[in-house]
Amino acid sequence: MIGGRPITHPQLGVSGVTLNELNAREAGISSTKGVYLTSISRSSAAEKAGLRAGATGSNTALGGGGDVITAVNGREVTSADQFSRIIDGYNVGDTVKLTVIRSDRTIDVSATLQEWTGR
Repeated sequence: MIGGRPITHPQLGVSGVTLNELNAREAGISSTKGVYLTSISRSSAAEKAGLRAGATGSNTALGGGGDVITAVNGREVTSADQFSRIIDGYNVGDTVKLTVIRSDRTIDVSATLQEWTGR
């Protein structure tokens, strides 16, 4: 608690991997920067916003089909770690605009961040 108030952390409810030239090429993804979504938590902000996770193959190879987050509120996303830090800079209840590559098209998706519950 700080000042008598509990500390809360925002979450989008996704897991993903940092894209690079090799894993993007293997998955047939044209972008080589951003975070490829590998899973989305049930009832999460990401699920409610309509984000899509892709398949992963053997040896953690990307199977394709998932969204790639390339920016949050216009701020470029270059790695999964950096993406987590960006999201953690917001508050529970904030709405963020995510720039997403889906099937070689760039779209914007809005998501309202939820409280991280440790799951």
